[in-house]
Amino acid sequence: MGKKIRLIFYKFYTSFAWRILIASYLIAIMGGLSWFTYDQYIAQRVVIAEVNDSQSRVIELTSLAQEYETLKNDDQVVKNTELSKEIDKIIVASTPKVPNVANAPASNIAPASGYRRQKVSTSRGEFVVSMVVAPGARAVIETAGDSDCSDNCPTKSLAEYVAANSGFAGINGSYFCPPDYPQCQGKINTFDTLAVNGRSKAVLNRANNVYSTVPLVASYGTNLSFYDQTVQWGADTSSGGGLANYPRLLRDGSVATTQENGKGTRGFIGMKDGAIVIGHIYGASFADAGETLKTLGLQNALNLDGGGSSALWADGGYKVGPGRGLPNAIVLVK
Repeated sequence: MGKKIRLIFYKFYTSFAWRILIASYLIAIMGGLSWFTYDQYIAQRVVIAEVNDSQSRVIELTSLAQEYETLKNDDQVVKNTELSKEIDKIIVASTPKVPNVANAPASNIAPASGYRRQKVSTSRGEFVVSMVVAPGARAVIETAGDSDCSDNCPTKSLAEYVAANSGFAGINGSYFCPPDYPQCQGKINTFDTLAVNGRSKAVLNRANNVYSTVPLVASYGTNLSFYDQTVQWGADTSSGGGLANYPRLLRDGSVATTQENGKGTRGFIGMKDGAIVIGHIYGASFADAGETLKTLGLQNALNLDGGGSSALWADGGYKVGPGRGLPNAIVLVK
């Protein structure tokens, strides 16, 4: 009996079915080990990713904490005070030196010659005027460059213009686009109106027909010629130069403009009894300026730039300004 049982087991062990059973068992064991290994690999990758993410968050939180400490320790009152000082410096640098109105002597009579600051009483109110009356002088229109310019145009201080022409007095010229105006970015220190350099004879902005109807002043020896429109003059390079600006303030003794355009510092160039007169009128509209110059006895006058660009040179120094760098100016020479 025992022999038969051993024979049966022997045949089973050596049979194909036994081999299939053993193979299936081995495959199951290997598959289980492979799955366990893969599962461990995935778990390891997840742990590594979580560790890396945690490290990144720690670094980010550390950086934020440092920024917080910096802001917490930063004295905003001090910063605001310093910023206010810088703003004040910019305002002072771009604001013309305005004479003390209270110290200006009252007179409606212009000086025979030389520089004077005085208070003029008109039908439109009282206005302080800083002016130079120069009988026998010649006016030279001067530009910092000799060609048209579209951006970052050259400028000079009024003192440099006066020195270059060996002049004794001078004033800022036409309107231009200063660098401290946001709307002037891309066209800094440009001006659009016609200008003829009295020394180099260069003609600037000749092709700008948009401004061909703007008034103009031209210099001829000791005399100035005034035109209601630039096209009436053209561009006479035999002159001491020409400069277009607006508006015209006086025409043959009468106020030539009714424009107001707010109150501000108004530059001007004009003629009185054969003498060239340059200067600034403070706290005036265009119409105020015209009435003030009429009261002083001028016959013709053209408005020039004002505001932060206002500059007047006489007696070896600035009487107004110096203001900004100027792309053009008017110099008086003997």
